[in-house]
Amino acid sequence: MDQTWLHFGLLMLGLSALLLALFAGITAVRYEVTYERSAEEIEPISDSVDRYGVVEYDELTAAEQRMIDELRGERERYTLRDGDERATRLGDGYVVSQGERYHVIERNRTIEWTSPGGITAIALAVIGPGLIVEAIRRNHFPNWGPFG
Repeated sequence: MDQTWLHFGLLMLGLSALLLALFAGITAVRYEVTYERSAEEIEPISDSVDRYGVVEYDELTAAEQRMIDELRGERERYTLRDGDERATRLGDGYVVSQGERYHVIERNRTIEWTSPGGITAIALAVIGPGLIVEAIRRNHFPNWGPFG
């Protein structure tokens, strides 16, 4: 039997593993929402206002208001999944105007490598190049063993 198809199959399997690693890595994306700072006046936080814009506290949904209140209180950060509506509405962050105070809320994108999607992405990113190298080795250097 001709080994060329086997080598081609290994090459395609390795390329597919790399493509799947990319998609698996996307599932490991999380958003961390943190409370940056508050101010009585808008001048000290004008850089944040220019970057995020101002949102009235009353315009937020009940879940977002609860998140803002908890971040201002005892909670250090919120971690939201990629598909969470609050993460999409939040954008990169916003300045919340609540009465006489302004609160700067930031959202940062992180990758949670220890999640199932992150571990899968790492495994596929290691297996993919290994399969590609093995396909090339078998095709071009058939007399060499895998370790020399």
